[in-house]
Amino acid sequence: MTKRILVSNDDGVNHPALWDLVRAIGDAGEVVVSAPDRNCSGAGTAMTLHNPFRANEVRTRVEGVKAYAVQGMPGDSVVLGLRELADGPVDVVITGINPGNNVTTNVLISGTLGAAYAGHLNGIPAMAISVGYKVDTTDEVLQRAIRAAVDTLLEHDGPALVNLNFPWAEDWPLKGARVTFPAPRILEDRIRQDESGSDQFYWMYRELVDGVDFDTLPEDCDVAALRAGFVSVNSMAWPIDPQRDAPLIEKIAANIEAAVL
Repeated sequence: MTKRILVSNDDGVNHPALWDLVRAIGDAGEVVVSAPDRNCSGAGTAMTLHNPFRANEVRTRVEGVKAYAVQGMPGDSVVLGLRELADGPVDVVITGINPGNNVTTNVLISGTLGAAYAGHLNGIPAMAISVGYKVDTTDEVLQRAIRAAVDTLLEHDGPALVNLNFPWAEDWPLKGARVTFPAPRILEDRIRQDESGSDQFYWMYRELVDGVDFDTLPEDCDVAALRAGFVSVNSMAWPIDPQRDAPLIEKIAANIEAAVL
């Protein structure tokens, strides 16, 4: 039986990296895209609970794939996709490809992970995929690795929320894949004040925590794995149960290694 895959992101339905994800996994099953109509980076698990929102079918960039632009959050896009837009039950939810890693405590504000989390909370195995700085999302090795990871998830029976991250371009070629856990916080929130005439406003941004030493990070955390040139694979499934999730996460890491080495 053909598998049905719901694809979403937080950067918007027209972002090229979303369509590179669709191309990587397109022949693994029937793909339906349901994604925000605009950039919603940093939305985390936010959802539109007290206001109506709209969705419109939009021009697809991959033949045979239906695509919808949702006037809402990434999580809205996934729930609407699951409940209304997909033509039948969905087997897995895949979100990304996000340009920029979602690691350490940043995963809590990630719209990419938030969209996958919406699938997970609704009983659908889900995976969030992110790449490091300057990685070409059309790269053949990256596409093979993603396909191996998604194929593995499609074979899985049970709850899953996988956070998959690829190193920065400067740390390629890939050396393999590691099962990881989120590193301690390495970025902190900062505020810059600005003015325009009599109007005062603020910019929020993030910088490295003062005194952070990457060399002292645990070897099996996500940041250390990426800096060493490995794909980071970890579970964010709820409730947290590393023993339950280990077989799937280890299998995904092994299958990625087999695909890229």
